[in-house]
Amino acid sequence: MMKKLILAMSVVFLLTGCVQETIVITDPLITDVDLYYEYYSDNWGTTVEGELFNDGETFIDAVQIELRFYDRRELIIDYEYAWIDTYFAPGESVGFFLDYPYRGVSQVEVFINRYD
Repeated sequence: MMKKLILAMSVVFLLTGCVQETIVITDPLITDVDLYYEYYSDNWGTTVEGELFNDGETFIDAVQIELRFYDRRELIIDYEYAWIDTYFAPGESVGFFLDYPYRGVSQVEVFINRYD
């Protein structure tokens, strides 16, 4: 009787197993930057100044921004790309000041192109 009980218990352990299942969820950290800017344009050129806020969960070394310059008829004059070295942790901010020789600018759009 004891052998049958041991045999039954060993079959149950072999069929059900004693493995603990672990589920690992790897959510990527959020990388997010907020951009605030102002621009001034006159006969000597265009100045863009602003601030970048690290609104994510990761450290960011640099941010590449795209600047588009438009005239009064909303035609694009030119566009530029600029890397801004930020070296900021989540919750920090960094300011930037960019000076361009474009005259006759009536509108400037600034976009975040990519992070590094």
